[in-house]
Parts: sequence; structure tokens; C-alpha cells
Amino acid sequence: MDAAVPRLAEVVERLNAVLAGDAPRAAVADWAAGWIARPEAVADPRLWQLLRLAASLALTSPGAAGRSPFLHSDADIRDWIESAGGA
Repeated sequence: MDAAVPRLAEVVERLNAVLAGDAPRAAVADWAAGWIARPEAVADPRLWQLLRLAASLALTSPGAAGRSPFLHSDADIRDWIESAGGA
């Protein structure tokens, strides 16, 4: 991964794209996981935490009958964005 380390605003932008239906959860999770695999590249603890959360976007919840199959709801994502100061 030779790209510049993302800024907090970029992660928030990608999370907002998931909420808007403009980006698939799996794609954003894979992108974030690429950065999580390189912890030495991410010095900002708030950025690190948000990337860790974003990397978990596509996790599914067993027994989600009648609900979203994902472990994290849209409300969770909105909370992450708000906590990052990106609301």
C-alpha cells in the first residue's frame, strides 16, 4: 500500500458513503483493513480507532433473522462518525 495515510475526514467520508448506499460495506472494510495491517503507518489514535471500526463493517451477526445481517447497524456507523467529530 503506497498511498498516503488517510485523514480522519477520508474515513468519515467513506463511512458516509456506506450510509448513503454509495459504497459497499465490504469494500470500505477491506480498504480500512489494509491500513490496520500496517499499524506503524497510522500514528493518530483517533484515526486508528476509526479505521479499526471501519474494518469491521462487513461482519455479520449470527441469528439476524428479520434484521440486518450486519453486526454493526447504520446507527452504530453514525455514532462512530459523531465520535470522530465528523457529524
